[in-house]
Amino acid sequence: MAHFRLGDLRQSLKQLSYLEKHINFMYEDCLDFFYCSMRRTTLNHYLQMWDYQNSLHAGKWPTKSAITILKVMKRIRRDVASDTGKVAAVKAEHAAYLKSDEHAKWLAEWEQKDEDLNELRNDPDPKGWDMYMAVLEDPTGYYLKFAEKTAAANPGSAELQVKSLDLFIAAGKTENAL
Repeated sequence: MAHFRLGDLRQSLKQLSYLEKHINFMYEDCLDFFYCSMRRTTLNHYLQMWDYQNSLHAGKWPTKSAITILKVMKRIRRDVASDTGKVAAVKAEHAAYLKSDEHAKWLAEWEQKDEDLNELRNDPDPKGWDMYMAVLEDPTGYYLKFAEKTAAANPGSAELQVKSLDLFIAAGKTENAL
């Protein structure tokens, strides 16, 4: 949230993406449990995990993160993506970063890392440039699925419903906006 207040939308997206990744890892862990639970546990444990998996996007923290993501997305659409001059400046800054010594040093470190596929330890995009550029190309599509799941799981959160309404209409998902 601090990056958002400071106006660094790229780092805001990067930090908020960790929460979505965490929820996805939890979902995958639930699937792993499903595969082995029928052999080793009771049906009651299986059903409890099923309920838990269905409520991963419900609750205080996914709601707060979805609201913050929607604020960041709205600011990107309103302030950056709508102005071709700002988009060109961001692309030039990204090109300068790709040519920088910092990026070359990171690429050298990346080549020496383990082949561990854990995205939280071995982040393929530590500065958030790839994500930010994808959001500039399609400001509505990047977090649309996360917003859909969280809005559906939290129908009582008026703020989330109102903020997601703008994204759903911009993405052409009028059935979700209703």
